[in-house]
Amino acid sequence: MKARTVALVLGAGVVAALVGRVLTTSKPPATPVPATPPSHVDGIAHVTVYDDGNPAADRWVVFHDAAGAVTAKAKTDKDGKASGGIGNGGMVTAVVGDSVFHLFTVMGVMPNDEIIAGDLEKEGGEAKTACTALVTIPEKVPGAAKHVVDLGTGVTEISEAGRALPIGVRERFLVDGKFRVLAEALDDKGHPLAWTHAWIAGCPNDGGVVAAPLPAWSKKYRTFTFDVQNARGPVSGDFALLTKAEDRFSRGHREGPPVEFVAPAPLGSDASYKLSMGGCVLRETHEDLAEKTTIDARERFLAPVSDVLLGDESTPRPNVRWRVDDGGPKPDAVVVRLAWPKTREHVWTVALAPDVPRRIVVPQLPEELATWRPNASGLTAAVATIEGSFYDGFHDVAKKGLGLMEEPPEADVVTARWCAFGELDF
Repeated sequence: MKARTVALVLGAGVVAALVGRVLTTSKPPATPVPATPPSHVDGIAHVTVYDDGNPAADRWVVFHDAAGAVTAKAKTDKDGKASGGIGNGGMVTAVVGDSVFHLFTVMGVMPNDEIIAGDLEKEGGEAKTACTALVTIPEKVPGAAKHVVDLGTGVTEISEAGRALPIGVRERFLVDGKFRVLAEALDDKGHPLAWTHAWIAGCPNDGGVVAAPLPAWSKKYRTFTFDVQNARGPVSGDFALLTKAEDRFSRGHREGPPVEFVAPAPLGSDASYKLSMGGCVLRETHEDLAEKTTIDARERFLAPVSDVLLGDESTPRPNVRWRVDDGGPKPDAVVVRLAWPKTREHVWTVALAPDVPRRIVVPQLPEELATWRPNASGLTAAVATIEGSFYDGFHDVAKKGLGLMEEPPEADVVTARWCAFGELDF
């Protein structure tokens, strides 16, 4: 059988949780988990575990058949690799967390699959400082509550006009030896009143210092509007302008309808936006985004996930059930997350195809991972459906990894969307 490659990748943003809708407090009667039959093996699967971009040695990997019974277990070698017997449509569970007890399981694995688990990319990326910019604004804007400066990595308040504010310039933000600086005057509600912007040349790229004086203020803004039609509830959004150096100039968070953002013209129209409607999110990156975008929520947002029910939470193999409404684009995958206790030191994430029954029972864990098994101490469950323009169905999600939900490949238009019920975000 020809091998296919499956990746179990969690980027930093996948591990992080953001509260969505609250898990229902009504508990269904405990559903007895049938006794697991003897494990069945059809072939061998191969796993490589990564941690922060490097192969992770001495990590447990558990192989299962389709019923979740353990078929094999092994620790990764110095190259982060392990192999074991598996059943057709079985599961693989890998220890991917170090600072937290984090397990990751993929369902529907076949013999000869080559699986990559963990973080393929280093968190945070290269942060080398090329030089220090001494930023000065020409004068304060009348009526402004404060003045801020942004080099693409976040804002810093500047207290005095004419006095230099030192800010580090990241090497990866240099374009032909130049970097850009944006300063804005804000009112007492944080709304922009005026801006000044400049490209600064002469960064020595050796940790030295370069002067970055800014020209006169301008009050000419352009407005980007998002009109969400047939919304299922209140809509809010976040918006950022992008540059070829990949730095982002956030334009903040706004409530709709409509959702509107103002931006200085020199920042261009390469943009990223994120629209939220209940527990559903649409996030897109566009080259040359139009100033007005009309979105039909019925066509662009995934259908809501609801009625997440956790059963058998007092056992080592709890089950999770959920409901997905009709309509909307077809998801590429379902992601289920268990966490316990209330402080969430233990996290177990499971990825599966969206067209299988909407109920899972987590697989068995061997005695070597007995302390990783779920228990009833503050156990919670969350479920999300996901879809991305960079995926072609569930097997492609398995091959490329969930990390693309956070760091997708570049294209003229990139779309990622999800609907979540519970503490789960991407």
